[in-house]
Amino acid sequence: MRRVIVLIVLILLGLGLWNATREYGPHFNLGLNKSSPTLGDTSKVKVVTEESVTVDAVKKVGPSVVTIAATIAPQSGQSPLDLGPFRIFGIQPPDQSQPPVNQPQSIGSGFIVSADGLIVTNKHVVSDTSGKYQVVTASDKKYDVQKI
Repeated sequence: MRRVIVLIVLILLGLGLWNATREYGPHFNLGLNKSSPTLGDTSKVKVVTEESVTVDAVKKVGPSVVTIAATIAPQSGQSPLDLGPFRIFGIQPPDQSQPPVNQPQSIGSGFIVSADGLIVTNKHVVSDTSGKYQVVTASDKKYDVQKI
């Protein structure tokens, strides 16, 4: 009786091992399925890595990425609440971080989403209603923004 139980257990373990090998092990084509490659197949197979997928995606959608540039009008006067460290002495420190007046500066990016020129960008990029905006494409073509 023990031999029969041991034999059944061994058969069940063998079937379980066989099933696990077929499901999770390496797949060998025995010529039954003609659509999948065999071990001796010499056709080209593209090896895909995370880097190659990223590079392919950038090449594919790169031309639709644009830069948004703005020409900001000069600000008239300072706010009465603008109390910089030298304001109490009436001295206006030079501000070298500001671009020259009427010079476009890159302020953000966007994506062309339709053939008629619709561009999606963040709200903070085009939030200044007094500024004039320009779109610069990947091929350095410049277009004035007509409507925000």
